[in-house]
Amino acid sequence: MMRQLDRTSVNCGRTAVVRAGSLALIAFLAVCASAAAQDRPVPDTYTATTTGMTPDGQGLRFVVTQWSDDGDRSVVVSVLDGEESPSEVLSELSSVGAVWLDGSGAGYAIKYAHRAATDDGGEVVTLVTDRPVGSYNFRPWSVENSTATALVEYSVIELRLDASGSGVGTMSLAADVTTDEDADTVSLVRADGTPDVLADVSLEPKPYWARDDG
Repeated sequence: MMRQLDRTSVNCGRTAVVRAGSLALIAFLAVCASAAAQDRPVPDTYTATTTGMTPDGQGLRFVVTQWSDDGDRSVVVSVLDGEESPSEVLSELSSVGAVWLDGSGAGYAIKYAHRAATDDGGEVVTLVTDRPVGSYNFRPWSVENSTATALVEYSVIELRLDASGSGVGTMSLAADVTTDEDADTVSLVRADGTPDVLADVSLEPKPYWARDDG
Protein backbone atom coordinates (compact mmCIF):
# COMPACT_ATOMS: atom_id res chain seq x y z
CA MET A 1 0.00 0.00 0.00
CA MET A 2 2.84 2.37 0.90
CA ARG A 3 4.54 1.74 -2.46
CA GLN A 4 1.31 2.42 -4.28
CA LEU A 5 0.89 5.72 -2.45
CA ASP A 6 4.47 6.67 -3.19
CA ARG A 7 3.99 5.99 -6.90
CA THR A 8 0.80 8.00 -6.91
CA SER A 9 2.53 10.91 -5.22
CA VAL A 10 5.37 10.78 -7.72
CA ASN A 11 2.97 10.71 -10.66
CA CYS A 12 1.00 13.63 -9.25
CA GLY A 13 4.22 15.55 -8.76
CA ARG A 14 5.31 14.88 -12.33
CA THR A 15 1.90 15.95 -13.62
CA ALA A 16 2.10 19.17 -11.63
CA VAL A 17 5.57 19.89 -13.00
CA VAL A 18 4.43 19.24 -16.58
CA ARG A 19 1.39 21.49 -16.14
CA ALA A 20 3.47 24.24 -14.60
CA GLY A 21 5.95 23.96 -17.44
CA SER A 22 3.19 24.08 -20.02
CA LEU A 23 1.67 27.18 -18.43
CA ALA A 24 5.06 28.85 -18.35
CA LEU A 25 5.62 28.01 -22.02
CA ILE A 26 2.20 29.37 -22.98
CA ALA A 27 2.89 32.56 -21.06
CA PHE A 28 6.30 32.90 -22.74
CA LEU A 29 4.84 32.39 -26.21
CA ALA A 30 2.10 34.94 -25.48
CA VAL A 31 4.71 37.52 -24.47
CA CYS A 32 6.73 36.79 -27.63
CA ALA A 33 3.63 37.08 -29.84
CA SER A 34 2.69 40.37 -28.21
CA ALA A 35 6.21 41.75 -28.70
CA ALA A 36 6.26 40.64 -32.34
CA ALA A 37 2.87 42.26 -32.95
CA GLN A 38 4.08 45.53 -31.49
CA ASP A 39 7.13 45.47 -33.77
CA ARG A 40 4.94 45.24 -36.87
CA PRO A 41 3.78 48.58 -38.33
CA VAL A 42 0.05 49.07 -37.90
CA PRO A 43 -1.67 50.55 -40.98
CA ASP A 44 -3.93 53.59 -40.81
CA THR A 45 -7.37 52.41 -41.85
CA TYR A 46 -10.24 54.66 -42.92
CA THR A 47 -13.76 53.55 -43.77
CA ALA A 48 -16.51 55.25 -45.76
CA THR A 49 -19.78 54.60 -47.57
CA THR A 50 -20.67 55.86 -51.05
CA THR A 51 -23.65 58.21 -51.22
CA GLY A 52 -25.45 60.12 -53.98
CA MET A 53 -23.75 58.08 -56.68
CA THR A 54 -23.82 54.70 -58.39
CA PRO A 55 -23.38 52.45 -56.50
CA ASP A 56 -25.02 53.93 -53.44
CA GLY A 57 -24.30 52.51 -49.98
CA GLN A 58 -21.11 50.68 -50.98
CA GLY A 59 -18.76 50.28 -48.03
CA LEU A 60 -15.10 51.12 -48.63
CA ARG A 61 -11.97 50.52 -46.61
CA PHE A 62 -8.80 52.52 -47.23
CA VAL A 63 -5.75 50.82 -45.72
CA VAL A 64 -2.59 52.93 -45.72
CA THR A 65 0.51 50.92 -44.85
CA GLN A 66 2.95 53.75 -45.56
CA TRP A 67 2.55 57.49 -46.07
CA SER A 68 4.33 58.77 -49.17
CA ASP A 69 7.37 60.94 -48.53
CA ASP A 70 8.28 64.01 -50.60
CA GLY A 71 10.20 61.99 -53.17
CA ASP A 72 7.47 59.42 -53.70
CA ARG A 73 4.82 62.12 -54.01
CA SER A 74 6.98 63.98 -56.53
CA VAL A 75 7.16 60.88 -58.74
CA VAL A 76 3.37 60.46 -58.75
CA VAL A 77 2.79 64.17 -59.45
CA SER A 78 5.21 63.98 -62.39
CA VAL A 79 3.41 60.91 -63.75
CA LEU A 80 0.00 62.59 -63.55
CA ASP A 81 1.34 65.76 -65.16
CA GLY A 82 3.36 64.26 -67.96
CA GLU A 83 2.19 60.80 -68.94
CA GLU A 84 -0.39 60.05 -71.64
CA SER A 85 -1.21 56.74 -69.95
CA PRO A 86 -0.55 57.42 -66.25
CA SER A 87 -2.35 54.27 -65.11
CA GLU A 88 0.28 52.02 -66.70
CA VAL A 89 3.14 53.95 -65.12
CA LEU A 90 1.42 54.15 -61.74
CA SER A 91 0.94 50.39 -61.72
CA GLU A 92 4.73 49.93 -61.81
CA LEU A 93 5.31 52.07 -58.71
CA SER A 94 5.45 50.62 -55.21
CA SER A 95 2.11 50.37 -53.45
CA VAL A 96 1.58 52.11 -50.11
CA GLY A 97 -1.79 50.59 -49.31
CA ALA A 98 -5.03 49.39 -50.85
CA VAL A 99 -8.70 50.25 -51.24
CA TRP A 100 -11.09 47.39 -50.48
CA LEU A 101 -14.79 47.08 -51.26
CA ASP A 102 -17.00 45.50 -48.64
CA GLY A 103 -18.37 42.18 -49.86
CA SER A 104 -15.77 41.89 -52.61
CA GLY A 105 -12.31 40.43 -52.92
CA ALA A 106 -11.33 43.15 -55.37
CA GLY A 107 -8.70 45.59 -54.20
CA TYR A 108 -7.14 48.69 -55.73
CA ALA A 109 -3.48 49.53 -55.09
CA ILE A 110 -2.77 52.92 -53.51
CA LYS A 111 0.29 54.57 -55.07
CA TYR A 112 0.12 57.92 -53.28
CA ALA A 113 -0.97 58.61 -49.71
CA HIS A 114 -0.72 62.04 -48.13
CA ARG A 115 -2.33 63.66 -45.11
CA ALA A 116 -2.29 67.25 -43.96
CA ALA A 117 -3.48 68.72 -40.70
CA THR A 118 -6.27 71.31 -40.73
CA ASP A 119 -6.65 74.34 -38.49
CA ASP A 120 -9.52 72.74 -36.57
CA GLY A 121 -7.46 69.75 -35.50
CA GLY A 122 -8.66 67.47 -38.26
CA GLU A 123 -6.91 66.23 -41.37
CA VAL A 124 -7.27 65.94 -45.14
CA VAL A 125 -6.24 62.57 -46.57
CA THR A 126 -5.52 62.25 -50.29
CA LEU A 127 -5.06 58.89 -52.00
CA VAL A 128 -4.26 57.98 -55.61
CA THR A 129 -4.89 54.52 -57.06
CA ASP A 130 -3.47 53.19 -60.31
CA ARG A 131 -6.91 52.39 -61.75
CA PRO A 132 -10.41 53.77 -61.17
CA VAL A 133 -12.03 52.42 -58.02
CA GLY A 134 -15.03 50.40 -59.15
CA SER A 135 -13.52 49.46 -62.50
CA TYR A 136 -13.78 45.77 -61.61
CA ASN A 137 -17.55 46.11 -61.18
CA PHE A 138 -19.89 45.03 -63.95
CA ARG A 139 -21.75 48.34 -63.76
CA PRO A 140 -19.47 51.41 -64.03
CA TRP A 141 -19.39 53.82 -61.10
CA SER A 142 -20.81 57.26 -61.83
CA VAL A 143 -21.87 60.53 -60.21
CA GLU A 144 -24.89 62.21 -61.77
CA ASN A 145 -24.15 65.76 -60.57
CA SER A 146 -20.39 65.53 -61.01
CA THR A 147 -18.40 68.74 -61.55
CA ALA A 148 -15.52 66.81 -63.18
CA THR A 149 -14.95 67.93 -66.76
CA ALA A 150 -13.06 64.78 -67.72
CA LEU A 151 -12.75 61.21 -66.47
CA VAL A 152 -9.30 59.95 -65.54
CA GLU A 153 -7.92 56.40 -65.74
CA TYR A 154 -6.98 56.33 -62.08
CA SER A 155 -8.73 57.49 -58.90
CA VAL A 156 -8.07 60.34 -56.52
CA ILE A 157 -9.85 60.07 -53.18
CA GLU A 158 -10.05 62.98 -50.75
CA LEU A 159 -11.18 62.38 -47.18
CA ARG A 160 -11.81 65.32 -44.82
CA LEU A 161 -11.96 64.44 -41.15
CA ASP A 162 -12.57 66.58 -38.10
CA ALA A 163 -10.71 66.40 -34.81
CA SER A 164 -12.82 63.43 -33.70
CA GLY A 165 -11.68 61.37 -36.70
CA SER A 166 -14.92 61.42 -38.71
CA GLY A 167 -16.09 63.31 -41.78
CA VAL A 168 -16.94 63.16 -45.47
CA GLY A 169 -15.10 62.80 -48.76
CA THR A 170 -15.21 62.95 -52.51
CA MET A 171 -13.57 61.29 -55.50
CA SER A 172 -12.26 62.15 -58.95
CA LEU A 173 -15.56 60.89 -60.35
CA ALA A 174 -17.11 64.00 -58.84
CA ALA A 175 -14.34 66.62 -59.20
CA ASP A 176 -11.41 67.53 -61.42
CA VAL A 177 -7.87 66.58 -60.43
CA THR A 178 -5.17 69.20 -59.94
CA THR A 179 -1.50 68.92 -58.99
CA ASP A 180 1.04 71.21 -57.37
CA GLU A 181 4.59 70.37 -58.42
CA ASP A 182 6.13 72.77 -55.91
CA ALA A 183 4.39 71.08 -52.98
CA ASP A 184 4.37 67.59 -54.55
CA THR A 185 0.65 67.27 -53.90
CA VAL A 186 -2.44 66.02 -55.71
CA SER A 187 -5.90 67.35 -54.86
CA LEU A 188 -9.44 67.70 -56.14
CA VAL A 189 -10.94 70.96 -57.35
CA ARG A 190 -14.01 71.70 -55.26
CA ALA A 191 -16.08 73.81 -57.64
CA ASP A 192 -19.55 75.10 -56.80
CA GLY A 193 -21.81 72.12 -56.45
CA THR A 194 -19.08 69.49 -56.09
CA PRO A 195 -20.79 66.70 -54.16
CA ASP A 196 -19.46 64.75 -51.22
CA VAL A 197 -19.91 61.19 -52.47
CA LEU A 198 -18.37 59.54 -49.42
CA ALA A 199 -20.27 59.61 -46.13
CA ASP A 200 -19.55 58.25 -42.66
CA VAL A 201 -15.82 58.65 -43.18
CA SER A 202 -14.04 57.39 -40.09
CA LEU A 203 -10.53 56.58 -38.89
CA GLU A 204 -10.43 53.21 -37.20
CA PRO A 205 -8.75 53.19 -33.78
CA LYS A 206 -5.43 51.40 -33.52
CA PRO A 207 -4.55 48.77 -30.90
CA TYR A 208 -3.72 50.35 -27.54
CA TRP A 209 -0.04 49.50 -27.86
CA ALA A 210 0.24 51.26 -31.25
CA ARG A 211 -1.37 54.54 -30.20
CA ASP A 212 0.72 57.65 -29.69
CA ASP A 213 -0.68 57.98 -26.18
CA GLY A 214 -0.42 54.22 -25.44
